[in-house]
Amino acid sequence: MTLQKTPKPRRSSPPAAVGYSSTDVAEIEALNAFRSALDPARVKADLKERDKHPNIDGYLELVDDQGIPAGKLEVQVRSIRAGARKYQCPTSLFRYTNLTALPVLLICVDTKARAVYWKHLKYEDIRGKESQDSVSISFQDPEDTVSRTGTCYNKWLLVARDYCERIRRFDALEEIARRATPLIGQKSDEVRKIQIFIDELNTLLDHSYSCLKRTFFPGVWKIGFGLQGWTEERIQYLLFSIEEGRNDPLIKQIEPGLDIFKDPDIGFYSHYGENQLRRDPKSAARRFVLDRMKKLIRSDGLSIRSDFLAREFLFDFIDSHLECLGLEKKDKYEGLEIYRAFHEYLPRWADAARRAITYPSHNAYFDPTLAQMMMRKSISEEVNQAVNKKLPFGSIYIGSSQVSYRQLYDLAEFARSTGKSVERLYRRSTLPRTGPWIWSEYSDEDSLFDLRVIFENFKDVYRSFVALNGMDYAVLRPFSSKSNLLIFYTPPKMSHTPAITELQLVSKEKPDGTPFVRVLKGPALPIERDNSGHPNLVFEGKTYWVQEYLETEATFLFQRTPMLTLIYETLERKLTAILEQTGQGNRHE
Repeated sequence: MTLQKTPKPRRSSPPAAVGYSSTDVAEIEALNAFRSALDPARVKADLKERDKHPNIDGYLELVDDQGIPAGKLEVQVRSIRAGARKYQCPTSLFRYTNLTALPVLLICVDTKARAVYWKHLKYEDIRGKESQDSVSISFQDPEDTVSRTGTCYNKWLLVARDYCERIRRFDALEEIARRATPLIGQKSDEVRKIQIFIDELNTLLDHSYSCLKRTFFPGVWKIGFGLQGWTEERIQYLLFSIEEGRNDPLIKQIEPGLDIFKDPDIGFYSHYGENQLRRDPKSAARRFVLDRMKKLIRSDGLSIRSDFLAREFLFDFIDSHLECLGLEKKDKYEGLEIYRAFHEYLPRWADAARRAITYPSHNAYFDPTLAQMMMRKSISEEVNQAVNKKLPFGSIYIGSSQVSYRQLYDLAEFARSTGKSVERLYRRSTLPRTGPWIWSEYSDEDSLFDLRVIFENFKDVYRSFVALNGMDYAVLRPFSSKSNLLIFYTPPKMSHTPAITELQLVSKEKPDGTPFVRVLKGPALPIERDNSGHPNLVFEGKTYWVQEYLETEATFLFQRTPMLTLIYETLERKLTAILEQTGQGNRHE
């Protein structure tokens, strides 16, 4: 018998230490360079090193001259190669901006040159490019530079203040969610109908009306339903938020004693009245969405970041604010010229103006329109010297109850990014005003010229506007792609309001070429009916079916932004028609 030696147990090697990632040094250097570029008197930075959150590297809290918090932003910091002025930004970062109530800044750092650049990211900036993995972002020096003496702080403050409304709404939704308790283990016809309602509501907000979700339901994955009371005739409920990654029931119950009308922010998300869910929960969801879409339109809450609307909006503002922008009245500006007027000249003008006048202390913002009216002398020489010497200026929140300065700054940046000149769209008024009516300043020829500019571009501008704001064009389409558009303009006489007759025509013969758009001076051509009773119109020797006939006042033509006004009127008309169809569906049940 042979004895075998028992093998000695092998000593296991200690586990190898896990090294830091290959990008660790570059990331830390980028964060350090960013910190050193910030003015600690204006910005309190809370930046995370080696943080694993995919879309956020920390927060910036902005403070005013007294050190009081004035706004908050999220930041994502990335390192770029030496000398680079571009960054290939993942589209996932733009999509993240829909999931947070705070504005998101991209910070790109060239650590070799110690140069720090920034860009405010918004989801609408990638409309039409959503399928791409990334988009290219360019930076300009000094316009997009972060430095202790730069203009970035006032721009950030403007962005942060503009988002305050979104944050307040987010807090309101969170308050509702906190005060709701799960509706567990209940199965009933009422619950089934609430499920239908909430499913349709979330579908509409995620697809056809995503702009409404971004504005009124910020940082939200899905909308939940909090039931307060249900009878055969009446219902009382509030909507609440469910964040992405949170496991939360979609249907809850809310204590009946909660006063839904005490807080206007909470009141927006509530309903007390007729129980439409009992009869048709899908239609009730559509009515809820469409009613709030109309409110969004009336509050000018939609993006207008497109070539035509940017030109219209910018020229309207520039014409009445030449002094505080340091511009001469012209029919064409370079994009960079406009950008510098807003980002370099305007804040220094406001800084000088608040020293030259006694501005109302109760105003929470500095309104250049009001300040221009209060000025008794020109300060252009002082401001030009400050601009040329790149002198720093104090923190100042530029704002207005009439116009969004964040949107103006954004459009000025858009104008610069296109690399094209920005040209006036409409003719200026040429006649002295006679009486209180603004249209007395325009000749019939000028009005017809402006109408042609509007209607010849309307189809394309309307479609791009709807797409930009994430709405369903198929639902909100004002006319078919085959429709010809014939407009007759009736000029005003004395106090009478100008009017238009809009006809959408379809050729009775085989269409030849692209549908036409014609704007003519009225009166409108006569309409006759054929043997089947369908209205016909003969135009330029051809017979057309009249698909739609609309007579309206043409007051939009004399508004400050006529194309945008017409788009809003058209959208509201379409939404009203959809609501009426929904109501008819309820009555036919």
